[in-house]
Amino acid sequence: MSGYWLVTRDRPGLVAAVLPLLAGDARLVLEGNLSRCRFAAELSPSRVGDGRVVLPLSPASVRPILDVIAPGALDRDIARLTIEAGSRILFQSDLDDPTRGAFVTADGVSQDFLFRLEVIGVIRTWAGTTEGP
Repeated sequence: MSGYWLVTRDRPGLVAAVLPLLAGDARLVLEGNLSRCRFAAELSPSRVGDGRVVLPLSPASVRPILDVIAPGALDRDIARLTIEAGSRILFQSDLDDPTRGAFVTADGVSQDFLFRLEVIGVIRTWAGTTEGP
């Protein structure tokens, strides 16, 4: 799968920009110390142990999800955030990879979108098109 590696400056800002863009027939997978994340039942969260939560990602769920995770949990508790559609990874952000930070598929975003994120300081830089995770 081809896409862009992003060097992230503002992880909550990046997630807030990408979630609405990729919302639709997708799911959000959060991994980390999620004990403090309390998702409303209407979001239909599926907990897989204490360290993993899967949520349907639709346009209507973006704001309630961001209310729970941004910025606090994204900065301190969530080690990996992945947006998937079917078996494809559309976006992935890892705290444990400071050199890359995040990956987004080429069909998920435009280069204009990435340039705007760079200009407003959400990402430091991006490299593409390359193979993803």
